Amino acid sequence: MRITFQDDIKNSQVAFPDSDNFSDTCVRIGVGDLEKSVKWYKDFVGMELEAEKVNEDFVVMSLGVNHDPNGKSKWILERTSDHNGRTDGSIRPICFIQNRDDFFQYYHFLKESGIEVGEIGGFTEGGLSMFHFYDLDGNRFNVSSFV
Repeated sequence: MRITFQDDIKNSQVAFPDSDNFSDTCVRIGVGDLEKSVKWYKDFVGMELEAEKVNEDFVVMSLGVNHDPNGKSKWILERTSDHNGRTDGSIRPICFIQNRDDFFQYYHFLKESGIEVGEIGGFTEGGLSMFHFYDLDGNRFNVSSFV
């Protein structure tokens, strides 16, 4: 898992057009099979393809954000050959699901789809709840809800 801060965004394929600081950065995710991963992230995370650069070993995808109905975060999937399997490092993306029912529905959707997910932790009746899941390459993602 890599987090990229971009200095010169004027001609970038991944930057947001109105960004003037670090608020619109990208999360870079190393994957083994770029084509399979694009489909997986569309199907199980809800990402959209923004820029396809498969011949250059990366694609740019986006994911909606809860705090801004029109907002998107950008994610780069890049083909890597040095992947070592499941990643449980201290730096990993976290996504927030504002609606509590949606949070639990998403958890059950992933589990029923055969995605490796951890148990729900925190406070299941109210407050902070969380779980994690792994993508095709073993990259870990945390999902939380605060209501």
